[in-house]
Amino acid sequence: DLLGNPNFPNLNRRDEAIRRYDVALAALRPLAATVPGNERVRRYFGLGLERLGTMHEAAQQWGEAERVYRESFALRSALAAQVRLHVDIQRDLAVAYEKLANIQRARGDGSGAVESYRGALAQFERLAQTDPQNAIAARSVGISREKLADTLASLARTGEALDLLRAALGTYRRLGERDPDNAQTRCDRGRVAEREFIAASAVSKR
Repeated sequence: DLLGNPNFPNLNRRDEAIRRYDVALAALRPLAATVPGNERVRRYFGLGLERLGTMHEAAQQWGEAERVYRESFALRSALAAQVRLHVDIQRDLAVAYEKLANIQRARGDGSGAVESYRGALAQFERLAQTDPQNAIAARSVGISREKLADTLASLARTGEALDLLRAALGTYRRLGERDPDNAQTRCDRGRVAEREFIAASAVSKR
């Protein structure tokens, strides 16, 4: 992570970071196969794959990123089906859907990206429903709706995008009512309110 993961402060040594991730995965892969019932090892393996995929995505190496993300998705999907009550494992699956969708959209597969973003949103919604007071879970739903709306808008499915933006705005407003001083929530609300206005104007002109 320190060497080059763009999601963390790093030394911008991308190639070296990729090599280190490859070494870690080379150690985790046989371990995961040896102890298939070990949830922790399988989670770490999935996380390692995700981080390697992030490196390829940041370098716009779409083919490699998709290959790694698909392996991570398959692992996390199977694990989530087996361990249904583990919140982190279920969230991992939502993230795997989202990562795959990012690549599909970047490669021009808008329809595939929509389906993957829908999978992510369904997972995030389930997690939020199980813990209604969890602000992070609720915000994840809002962000997921925004990403799906973006992709639908890029496919000229403006009405569907508008519905999702309105739903996201409702989520952020409810979060704001619970914590009026939260700066992040205010920014989320302002951003989506502006986007909702633009989308509504576009729909009305059609």
